[in-house]
Amino acid sequence: MSARPKVVAAIPTYNMSKQVLDLITQLIPQGFDAIFVLDDNSTDNTVKIIREKYGKKINLVQGNKNLGSAGNRNRIL
Repeated sequence: MSARPKVVAAIPTYNMSKQVLDLITQLIPQGFDAIFVLDDNSTDNTVKIIREKYGKKINLVQGNKNLGSAGNRNRIL
């Protein structure tokens, strides 16, 4: 019998601190093996809020350059 595949959530974001926090709050109880937030070099406080509120519970991938929505989605891959 094979092991259960891991199920992850990947959230691309840019300057959406409120919305991403609401989404993460909904995702955590769903039992994902990991939650990734891929920040596209936000200029608001998205990164700071995620780090302060969730720490290591969330895998934060912080872009150092804004790649736009398509480029940020490619970070997921």
